[in-house]
Parts: sequence; structure tokens; C-alpha cells
Amino acid sequence: MAGTGDTHHDTPSVEDVLSSIRRLVTEEENSRRGPREAPPPAGRLVLTREMRIDGPEPESLSEAADLADHIRQIVRAELRGELGERISANIRRMVRREVARALDARDKG
Repeated sequence: MAGTGDTHHDTPSVEDVLSSIRRLVTEEENSRRGPREAPPPAGRLVLTREMRIDGPEPESLSEAADLADHIRQIVRAELRGELGERISANIRRMVRREVARALDARDKG
């Protein structure tokens, strides 16, 4: 298990990845409604439509379902490994921070 104090300058933080995923979902929803994009914050990992690799469309629904199953298996395997450990550690750290903030606010109020 990787130490929680390790910093990987080459690897984006979980917050950056989640931010990028949220941005992609928002962009997808906005594209259905019409164009309206805000520039991404500096220094963040942002996956844009221009970065997507155009490939052949699945030939059938079963091929698309097979691809989705394959992707699901890969993501689950990654989450069981070091990436999952790092995400869990970051989530625990964020929850502890939020609980501490709530307790401080309660004590002050």
C-alpha cells in the first residue's frame, strides 16, 4: 500500500480527475442543450472533445455491451489496486476534514 504522504507530480490528484469527469458530464449535457463552455481552471487535467480518439462505431448493440462490460471490468480491477487505495485514502481525508469543519462550526455556533 502506498503511503498517504507520497506525492506524485506526474499523476493527477483524485480531485483533479473527479473535476474532469464532472466537467465532461456537464459539457455532454450542455452540448445537448447548446454550446456554453467555461474555460477550465489552470493546472487541471481536462479532457476535451478534441482529445477524444475517433474510432469505428460499434457494429451492434451486443458489441457495444461487450465493450461496456470490458471497460467495467478494467475499472473495477484498477479500483481494487493502488489507484483504489489512493482514492479511498483521499476520500477518508476529505471526510475527516468535513467532519472537523462541521464540529468546529457547531462549537463556534
